[in-house]
Amino acid sequence: MGWIKLARQLVDNLLFTRKPHCWLHVWMTILLRVNWRDGVFFDGTEEIAVPAGSWVTSVDKLATNTRTKRQTIRGLFGILEGNQVHNPQNHQAMDDDNRHKLGSLPGGGRN
Repeated sequence: MGWIKLARQLVDNLLFTRKPHCWLHVWMTILLRVNWRDGVFFDGTEEIAVPAGSWVTSVDKLATNTRTKRQTIRGLFGILEGNQVHNPQNHQAMDDDNRHKLGSLPGGGRN
């Protein structure tokens, strides 16, 4: 399955120093769950290619898996998008029913 690199500068990041500890937990969950290689997701009607560095999930699923409130997940996404920690241009727009979202981390998840 592999490994991820974390820079020591993370201890100076606002997720580490000034935000609720659960935000760091959610961010780490995202880092650990994104695909390390290309994959395929079946949404019930069609297969969707999921490139390395991406992951298909929903706000509700991420909240459940991390035992965090949905509002907290949305707040974290707002901070991540504002700081360009991930690339919002790679997100597929989805309905408000929180079905599935495809997002990418910079560098395609390969280091």
